[in-house]
Amino acid sequence: MYFTERIGVDSVDLEIKWSDTWSGRKGSMLIHWIKWMEMHNVTKFRKLLKIIRESNTPDEEKKIREWCEQFLEQTEPFKKKEVNFIFDMKEKIRKLETQADLLKYQRDKFRRNTKPYKELGIRLKEEKKNLSTAKTLLRDAEQNIKGVESDKKFILKCLEIMG
Repeated sequence: MYFTERIGVDSVDLEIKWSDTWSGRKGSMLIHWIKWMEMHNVTKFRKLLKIIRESNTPDEEKKIREWCEQFLEQTEPFKKKEVNFIFDMKEKIRKLETQADLLKYQRDKFRRNTKPYKELGIRLKEEKKNLSTAKTLLRDAEQNIKGVESDKKFILKCLEIMG
């Protein structure tokens, strides 16, 4: 759920209070919702929902539902932005690869340890560094989309459980 900052969903803190009329015990707990959701554990979500429904603050369930709906609304624009970024990066990578191949071809025309060979070698090294950076950014964007899909699937399951 570290995508929440990128997607633009606000953090929510749940404060659950309860009191037991039979034993006279009282208690409360504060849950940082985003940290809690990182577990992706449906069983623990069911237990938390049961605790919330039996507590003195059942309106906290509304906060959860609103947060989940807000997250789902924000995922599609985020995914579209990432897909566009991936498309642009693939184009950039294709251009960088052709440029690197061209530089290598030009460099190989000269003998080693000559001035043009060394200059083209330096440019080729820079081009490969740019290519490596672009590939890393591409992998990160692809992982972001996979992570958002995983989060979305879990949140849909949570909304289904809430009914």
